Amino acid sequence: MTKRKLKLAASIIGLLILIALIAVVVLYSILIRTTKISSSSDLANLPLNTWGRIDLSDKTVCSDGSDYRIYVRRGETDNLLIHFSGGGAAWDAETASHPIEVNNISGYYFAYIWEILRAVLGGIFQQDNPKNPFHNWNEVYIPYCTADFHIGAATVNYSLANGETQTIHHNGQQNVTEALDWVYTTFNNPGKLVISGESAGAFGSTFWTPSIAEHYAQSHIYHIGDGSYLESPRWNEIIETVWQADPENNLDFEVGDDLIGSAYLHYNQSSPANVTYLHINTVYDEVLIWFSAKLNEVTDYSNHAEIWSQGLRDSIRQVDTSDLNYYYYITDYGLNPEKPSTPHTSIGAPLFYEMEQDGVKLFEWVQKIVLENEHFSVGSQFLQ
Repeated sequence: MTKRKLKLAASIIGLLILIALIAVVVLYSILIRTTKISSSSDLANLPLNTWGRIDLSDKTVCSDGSDYRIYVRRGETDNLLIHFSGGGAAWDAETASHPIEVNNISGYYFAYIWEILRAVLGGIFQQDNPKNPFHNWNEVYIPYCTADFHIGAATVNYSLANGETQTIHHNGQQNVTEALDWVYTTFNNPGKLVISGESAGAFGSTFWTPSIAEHYAQSHIYHIGDGSYLESPRWNEIIETVWQADPENNLDFEVGDDLIGSAYLHYNQSSPANVTYLHINTVYDEVLIWFSAKLNEVTDYSNHAEIWSQGLRDSIRQVDTSDLNYYYYITDYGLNPEKPSTPHTSIGAPLFYEMEQDGVKLFEWVQKIVLENEHFSVGSQFLQ
């Protein structure tokens, strides 16, 4: 009798596990579901709050050779949000040999498009949230899978220590060029245009903003860069020699050790008047500090977080004292004082509505600047 009960219990447990697995598969398929579209007429017929998928040419590709594509959601206004996603970088044999995988989330970069990341986006992508300043906007989502800040133009065979070769297609420039060509054909002079990016996407979106602004010269444009300070003397070598980015395409400035700072300071002289730059960073960004240590081959981590944080503050202070139309939101929200560390990015997650500094919620700051034309910075005490 006992054996029968054990067999019955095992059968029931096995059935429940099977049902749970089926439910997970069904839920995943629902989450990642998209509608293939190609033209503006297709977009007009796309239901609200529904992702459409745009397949680009065979010249677009992810770092591992897999297919590349972009996504769009139709809004109820003529305003447009173009978002550059993030996901690490690779610049040498070590970083190239460790992509982010389901069983290795501590890797350096996404080698292919993770559908689930786009499917569970929150923050500025929550179309059903009335707090979202962009809840009724058109949205274009530009995935990131080339490990090159969206600007590379090289296929590199990295020679690994074990004698094997890791091939990476740093194809960001072609991918974004085709993505923007589709955007330009589909959206004609949006009233307001936000170009946003997180992490690697914050760097990439900053570099692509001037060319987008040139095309949409009649629009009110806001760039939102979330988590984008990395300083290293290696940037020139990485960008010019490894990734082989085209300086005339989207890097028409002298690349300095402070990569994002050198871009902002160049735009101080060249940015059109219709562009406003918004920079979001936490003071001890745990991911950027980790990448900074790897990028600069740091072996003594005891004070690296403080060194990185001071560099961030110096960079923001220098840009803020320039004449660039630039505003910052710097915060220690979520600080773990023992490490020390703070969260990485926020605009694509629930943190967008939770983060607060000096009594100002992050989403409220974005709304006041973009929708209400009230321009101000938050967190000035961190720069003193």
